Amino acid sequence: MMLSAEAELPLRRVTFPPHLDHAWAFTTSAVHARPFLLRPNGSIVPQGACLEQVEENVTALFPAEDTTWTDGHRVTVAELERCVARGLAVTASQRSGNVERQTDRLLVNSPLPVERLQTLLATAAFSLTPCIRDSATRHTSGPYVIDDIGAGGRTVNLRRRGSKSQGVDSISIISTESVDEGEAMFRRGELDLTRVLGGRPFRRDKDLNRSVDLVMGLRFARGSTVSQGFAASLDPLELAAVTGGTYTELPAAHTTMTGNGGFGTITIQYTDFHPNKTVATNIKQQLSRQSISCHLHSVDYNEYLRGDAPLHGAQLEIIDTAFGVGHGFVPLLRAVSTLSSSGRIRVDRPVVNARAEVDWEQIQWGEE
Repeated sequence: MMLSAEAELPLRRVTFPPHLDHAWAFTTSAVHARPFLLRPNGSIVPQGACLEQVEENVTALFPAEDTTWTDGHRVTVAELERCVARGLAVTASQRSGNVERQTDRLLVNSPLPVERLQTLLATAAFSLTPCIRDSATRHTSGPYVIDDIGAGGRTVNLRRRGSKSQGVDSISIISTESVDEGEAMFRRGELDLTRVLGGRPFRRDKDLNRSVDLVMGLRFARGSTVSQGFAASLDPLELAAVTGGTYTELPAAHTTMTGNGGFGTITIQYTDFHPNKTVATNIKQQLSRQSISCHLHSVDYNEYLRGDAPLHGAQLEIIDTAFGVGHGFVPLLRAVSTLSSSGRIRVDRPVVNARAEVDWEQIQWGEE
């Protein structure tokens, strides 16, 4: 029996690593191991590596003995090194440390406390993905293997590696065009789990959903010509209300950067991805009531990723706080997971972690 789960259709012109160009967090957490795994209860456990503090600011990482690629080969120190180095580059976290490879281990020289380093190594940026492997066959490293990719990349079938007496052995990840399409499929019995983020929480299941450490806020450019004071005047409760339950309010925080001028016409830059446009529109409405003129500017996802906030305005961003908030960021909203489950599966404990990833070990077949 195969479990069917919804994922969002990738944004246009966005290129993910091999075997990741079909979906997002569902498959990332299923097919790619990481040095450490963040559980829904907040605990961090070893997955692809073991850690030992050697001395102050120096930590040793060893590949876990039972972590292998789907071709049966163990993950090597060199592959772990490339995973960690790439993760540090992706997160642009120069403060996280540097890596030295030795015969049987990595030495990570980092000022971060061990617990903070483990948290970073448990994020998707440090996944042991196929693009690390020097092989024509791109093998995966997680608990599931990709069986088939169909429907132009919109359907991905996974099967568990090895045997398990209970739980889900087969998963079909189905990428949908919209929230409406996913809800219609769920109501027709074609989905067992709806999307973990950005859905419509039309059914609240016990233990399924939680607030996660993904935050939406406004990013101000260095050298900004607009005062950040207007962000503190926004009503986060009103902003949260327009997201349809996918975000909850956070009080606007003060940052160390201040603008060089007054208001004038402020530009709010965003990518047209639910619920960014809706939130940006509400920001404009709130500012209008305060007699502050606002212009909304939509950009494609590649331009958004460059992080070039307008000099006289701000960019609306969603960030993972595990990597820090960076310069000039004012948090406004915190994401809430939006899973709904069918009666075919039983969920009796939390299944979503703080990174908005599903822990498949917590899902079993059976009536609730």
